[in-house]
Amino acid sequence: MPTVYRARCPDRRGHAVRPADPGDPLRSASLVPGGQRARAEKTSARRGGAPRDPEACAVPERCRAAMTLAPHADPVVQCAMQYMPTPRGYSMPIATSPRPNSDSAPMESTPHVPGEFVRLTADVMRHYYDSAYLAAHPILAQLAETLGTDHTVAVQRLRRMLVDAVEGLRPEHGTPPASPAWRPYRVLHGRYILAKGLDELEAELGLSRRQIQREQRSAFAAVAIALWERKLATSAEAGLPGRQDAMAQEISRVASEEEVCDAVRELEAALQVVRALADDKGVELVPRFPSSAVQVVANPDLLRQLLVSVLSLVVRVASAEEYSVRVEAQPASVHCVLYPKDGCRSPAQAHHVPLPDPVLALAQANGALITQESTDGIRRLLIELRPVPQSYTVVIVEDNRDLVRLYSRYLAGRGYRLIEISDSTTAVQRIAEIMPDAIVLDLMMSRVDGWHILESLRGSPSLRSIPVAVCSVLNEPELARSLGADAYLRKPVRPPELLECLTGLLERRRSVGSAPPPATR
Repeated sequence: MPTVYRARCPDRRGHAVRPADPGDPLRSASLVPGGQRARAEKTSARRGGAPRDPEACAVPERCRAAMTLAPHADPVVQCAMQYMPTPRGYSMPIATSPRPNSDSAPMESTPHVPGEFVRLTADVMRHYYDSAYLAAHPILAQLAETLGTDHTVAVQRLRRMLVDAVEGLRPEHGTPPASPAWRPYRVLHGRYILAKGLDELEAELGLSRRQIQREQRSAFAAVAIALWERKLATSAEAGLPGRQDAMAQEISRVASEEEVCDAVRELEAALQVVRALADDKGVELVPRFPSSAVQVVANPDLLRQLLVSVLSLVVRVASAEEYSVRVEAQPASVHCVLYPKDGCRSPAQAHHVPLPDPVLALAQANGALITQESTDGIRRLLIELRPVPQSYTVVIVEDNRDLVRLYSRYLAGRGYRLIEISDSTTAVQRIAEIMPDAIVLDLMMSRVDGWHILESLRGSPSLRSIPVAVCSVLNEPELARSLGADAYLRKPVRPPELLECLTGLLERRRSVGSAPPPATR
């Protein structure tokens, strides 16, 4: 019995594929809706029985791989094999009928992709820019061997894997721009990587919403296959995790919540740990701290480990090159100054100290930047820490609680204090009580809409100077600006857009002398 496939073509619904007999004048494999051959015979007669040329079919590179699995199949069917629905999931062709008059056995089965994994893949694509959502997503557990256990690192790696998988949907070079082979890539890349709306995508691709959704489902399946293959490839590599992964796991285990801490206190604790090593190596450590605290934003435990690691490295370098070390705490930074001991000549040229991977990993975990300078034989290693950001009050007038929570995630740790106003009827009164630095205003709200609130704000002498960013699904930037809006954001809003908009609003606020300059990081 020849093998029968159920496939979903990019431009058709479910079909059955049945390899033809050796003497069949039809094409090498017939595409037969519902298993019937009548239409296939009619198609063959209309085409004069000429087989379809595989090379003339512009299909993605991933589909070319299917041709090697089933070279006797129709190219359209070969393309469809990439997105084969099964009762419990998606898979590549699980078996192929041997070629006529061939002694070769069927090729090995390709891995089955569970339907639940396809659903999870589609979900993470839809939340590509929501880091907090991805950090708690169950797909991280499915891909733990590939992504690691540190959620921050895992989210970054997951995004890279998704982008790579989407890029894998690109058709091969030379495919005409108008070819349907471009659709899966353009739909997924435009919709979720570039965050375009459905209306914009429909106009750009010339497709109906239903066609876009169909191409999207096929593309989700292809991305899921790519991720699943990476998962299986990683699982096959038995052994212990690499040193970088082990370091990431340790950092994740030790890390506490970020908070405002005193860099001087942490530096004193680190010096106490390293003092014994410095004495053994004959290195003089000279602390120079201010009388007041140096406040920074960091994980206290990881900051202490970073300072211990850097000081230990500096002591070893100083011992080898006859240096003394002066340790200084300055605003939002720590300086390790290496200078020649009394009576010792400084080297003509001082090379930078290579930083070990653990030091770089700890610096990254703390959001710190390590730089080095060398002048006149004096070497400086600078650890730039994150200063405590200036706090700004931003009012969000929005009746969608989920969206407000998303904005809060975007702005967490950026120096913004968000106040939600969900009742549009009292919005103007609440704003007058709060007197925020900036306002983000929705338009489509029940009872009192955003247009009315914007007019009221601009008509009030005490509130008209507060910058307002209108944020809506409506495309009315000119109307909003004519009513006094300072900026316009089109939903869905990506984090960089929101941060850039708020920075601009605060700069405008500062220009009229009502707010300090926004903190730069």
